[in-house]
Amino acid sequence: MKSVKMILALLLLPLLLSGCVKDNDSEKSSGTGEYPSPSMVQPFEPEYPENSGGRPKGEEDELRALWIYYMELDFRDTDEQGFKSRVDMMFDDAASMKLNAVIVQIRPFCDAFYDSQIFPYSEYLTGTQGEDPGYDPLAYMVEAAHARGLKFHAWLNPFRVSMTSEDPEELAENNPGRIYLSDGDGENDDWAVVAAGGIYLNPAVPEVRELITEGVREIIDNYPVDGIHFDDYFYPTTDSEFDAAAYERYLAEAGEEPMTQEDFRRENMNIFVKGVYDSVKEKNSEILFGISPMADIENNYDHLYADIPLWMEEPGYVDYILPQTYFGFEHMQEAFQFDTLASRWHELERHESVELYYGLPVYKIGDLDQGSEEWLLADDIIRRQVEYTRELSGCGGFALYSYGPLFSGEELNTAQREKLLEILE
Repeated sequence: MKSVKMILALLLLPLLLSGCVKDNDSEKSSGTGEYPSPSMVQPFEPEYPENSGGRPKGEEDELRALWIYYMELDFRDTDEQGFKSRVDMMFDDAASMKLNAVIVQIRPFCDAFYDSQIFPYSEYLTGTQGEDPGYDPLAYMVEAAHARGLKFHAWLNPFRVSMTSEDPEELAENNPGRIYLSDGDGENDDWAVVAAGGIYLNPAVPEVRELITEGVREIIDNYPVDGIHFDDYFYPTTDSEFDAAAYERYLAEAGEEPMTQEDFRRENMNIFVKGVYDSVKEKNSEILFGISPMADIENNYDHLYADIPLWMEEPGYVDYILPQTYFGFEHMQEAFQFDTLASRWHELERHESVELYYGLPVYKIGDLDQGSEEWLLADDIIRRQVEYTRELSGCGGFALYSYGPLFSGEELNTAQREKLLEILE
């Protein structure tokens, strides 16, 4: 989920993309500079089904989603009307591409793009974490999405507090990460951990898992979202010190055959994911809960401690898995060529209640990809990826990462978008 180029201004106002998001084993900068996004497609006036929250009847049941990540929601330079204008444009663009869902990152750093009693307002609303923008961004975004026939999946990063600072004093006073690290309460000293150059909530602590789950309940109680969506940030490090205190507490009660620390971590994630799923379904059985893991199945298991095959095979963990298959057909490593990866995910055992979608990397258009010039030369890669996954029995659709690159004014991006649209009509 990653790099972009400089293009025209968004409604004459800059929308900066300078964050970092995971792409398999590495962190990649999404670039710097101004990011527009006026749609380059011809003006489109869809007939929106009333209160549909989904696609018009009669179209085949395929997820066609668009990720919108937090730096594309950087509203620090505008007011409520500017916010609404940008959201309207982004969702109009999504509808113009015949997409049917947006996956919007509303909690990237233990913060919120909505009115929360648990997490502070995001700094990307006003420039100061915890400052009330004077309006409710999520309420408007859900309403605006549904008005255009788009389902709205609320994208949360459950454990990440900060990726740029290890100083809790830089967080809002009511940020849970700051509270745990600075309140002088010895009982919660390891509920947030300084690690990997930032601050993270600790998945090994039951109270932390419950806090995040309660945050999910809060969203469902207050907003008519269609889905809850987690990305690929689970355990941030393999360092045994990260949750050493919690593991010692576990060993003190574990008996004669304790789990290894690695299995302990995976079990923490299993408990957490199942708990979130159960809470979502208790609140509203129609709301979907899905996870977008890295493309590398073994890396998820060994380094992030996320047992994705288990969550796919056993009911009661997720409604869908959406791997970040962010590779081309001509990747230098055969194991990571798109068709090889997509087929491998397709071959995993999957319960009938779990859907499999594929994450597609529009952000790579126009870039050299680890020695492959494919994304520099071809103008139909995304289209071919969609066509390939449609040939896999049981594949339920796709999601595009992300909004900015899809609607870039660059010639190659426009060509890729237009060729994709031809098979979405």
